[in-house]
Amino acid sequence: TRMHKDIHVLFVCTHEGLQNLLRIPRILKEAGCTVSLLTTRDNILANSRFNDFVLPKEPDVQSLIVSLKNHLMENPGRYAWILIGNEPPLFEIIKYKGESWINGWFPVDTKSGVLDMIASKDGFAQACMSYGIPFPQTQVCHGIEHALIMAENMGYPVMIKTTRGSSGNGVRSAKNPDEFHAAHKSVGSPMKFILQKFVTGQVGVTEMLLERGEPLAGRGWVQANSPASRASASSAIRYGRSI
Repeated sequence: TRMHKDIHVLFVCTHEGLQNLLRIPRILKEAGCTVSLLTTRDNILANSRFNDFVLPKEPDVQSLIVSLKNHLMENPGRYAWILIGNEPPLFEIIKYKGESWINGWFPVDTKSGVLDMIASKDGFAQACMSYGIPFPQTQVCHGIEHALIMAENMGYPVMIKTTRGSSGNGVRSAKNPDEFHAAHKSVGSPMKFILQKFVTGQVGVTEMLLERGEPLAGRGWVQANSPASRASASSAIRYGRSI
């Protein structure tokens, strides 16, 4: 079964991480949603045939969130869900935390400490470790000398990640101390950053739409072993129930 067509979803995103974002409108349509898109001018996702409506496009993420604020204030209760597709609009929305227009649709209380969990990689990593969620061995580092000691203890290869970033920005791997220095410099030589044990295996992505914890629709792909290749296999996952 599928969701009723009166489930109207507003999908908000910029162009970063486009390969993953391209699948979201299709997943929503497979779940039976009406899809409205609010995005920036440089996003080809606006041309997707799975969009029912495309709102006027904005020049940058700051203008995008101002437009979102105005649109929601002018159209209260119009959308069943408002989905934030990637990090740039998320980080911009967080600047408005505590304002009334966010209440009721943002997935967490913006006045709570939970916001740190979704706004920074170190907060997310610490939360996963605290709750026993399987996660790569991780250390929040304060300075490169501290990090080099942790990397030796952890064992190379390792990953260096900035505390904020999206679509692979601020992420580097290192197989030895020399590469570690170069990787740290290439992400801006931050004082605080994340060190993780490199995990080998196939690269894949799965996006799933859930309503109160129950899966409705989803899609996923697994990348071929060759780094230069595109997705080698894909599968559609279909779920549903009437609500």
